[in-house]
Amino acid sequence: MRRILLIASLFLVVFVRFELQACSCFPPLTVQEAFESAEAVFEAEVVGTEVDYDTFTRFFDVRVLQSWKGITGTDVAFSTALDSAACGVLFEIGDRTIFYAHDSGDGTLKVNLCSRTALEPVAGDPDELASLHIETIELTAGADPLYPPLTSTTPGAPGGFCGTFGAVSSAGMILMMWCARCVRRVRRTG
Repeated sequence: MRRILLIASLFLVVFVRFELQACSCFPPLTVQEAFESAEAVFEAEVVGTEVDYDTFTRFFDVRVLQSWKGITGTDVAFSTALDSAACGVLFEIGDRTIFYAHDSGDGTLKVNLCSRTALEPVAGDPDELASLHIETIELTAGADPLYPPLTSTTPGAPGGFCGTFGAVSSAGMILMMWCARCVRRVRRTG
């Protein structure tokens, strides 16, 4: 019995890999550091959200109210980690703030808690950028050419637990059933 549990444990450790992340943002960025490191800095209102449980990512569509860097259209999408433990920022439909966004490498914008994007008044105050003497960018109505909104702007999370989680759960159940069967055979013969 111990041998079977050991083998099952080793199987899970070796073949099932989970990416663990923890959010650590010390020391916090100044306004100037956040502005300089971001690809886009803009004030916007959240108008739609979707969740991808396969990648543990939340996507948001926003309506841009004013832009200081990188955004020229009024409709933009960005992503963030699903959980604040992985530096994700949770927004609800109607929330307004200043977004300090970074290019995620795949042509989409990404925000996180360390980028100064937050709902707190200090991090979301347009006056905080006034000290840098930065002009706003004139916006054109419609989708931003570099970072267009998602095709669907339905609020809420589609689907459920599926994809990677479902595959790992199924593999785990099959392994447990196989172990139980082996244990029954050993008890019958021994």
